[in-house]
This record gives sequence, structure tokens and C-alpha cells, in this order.
Amino acid sequence: MTERCEQTRDIFGDLLTPDQIKGILKEKGWTQVAVAEYWGTSKDYISELVTNRTGKRKRWHDCAFVGLPRKK
Repeated sequence: MTERCEQTRDIFGDLLTPDQIKGILKEKGWTQVAVAEYWGTSKDYISELVTNRTGKRKRWHDCAFVGLPRKK
């Protein structure tokens, strides 16, 4: 199966870092609360995905963060 979101991987194939995701959110004008509302989930879940302390974040989550539209 071909990966659809290769731009989310660094040269070692790792997931994005929390700082990279925070940078994406800032660049696109999103807060974690706004993402939670947009995705229909809780702010705590989004925070858990961003920090990835529990290891729940998958590559498709990174793709979802990268794919967020710019806020106006």
C-alpha cells in the first residue's frame, strides 16, 4: 500500500514532533480547542494527540493536522 501523506515523515520516518504540530496549528491559525470543535472531539484528546505522551498518535493523525485548512 502506498503512503498518501509522506510529507509528515522526517528523514528517519518518525511522526511529527509536538513542536512541529504546534507550529502547523499556529501557521494555519488554529488552537487546539478550535481543532477539537472542528473534529467533534475533546480538547483533552487533541492535546493528547499533540503531545503523544501515550503513543496514540498515528501517521494519519499527522496527515489530518497537516491537512487542516487555513483559518481566515
